[in-house]
Amino acid sequence: MKKLLPLLTMAMSLVSCKKSNEEIVASHQWKFGEGAHDLGDWVNFPKKSNPLHNDTIFKDNIPTAIIDSVYHNYDHYILVIRSVKTGQKGLYFEKGEVD
Repeated sequence: MKKLLPLLTMAMSLVSCKKSNEEIVASHQWKFGEGAHDLGDWVNFPKKSNPLHNDTIFKDNIPTAIIDSVYHNYDHYILVIRSVKTGQKGLYFEKGEVD
């Protein structure tokens, strides 16, 4: 039992350090991949005027897309959005962190 305690402590610390989807999206730059193109070819979210509220992405104060999912694929994240207007899904690929 004493041997399991350090392992459980490490596992709990890893789980508690996980970023939310919104934090991942806001802290990275994104390049369009395929599908819904509502956000344009290149997307980043400036910290001053954050167009991201909960899971909704706004463009000119109009809801444009919903974050469907964010997942890690080898060495980068993939952002899956759903267009508010059409319901179509779109893929965006992470291209580094925002400065």
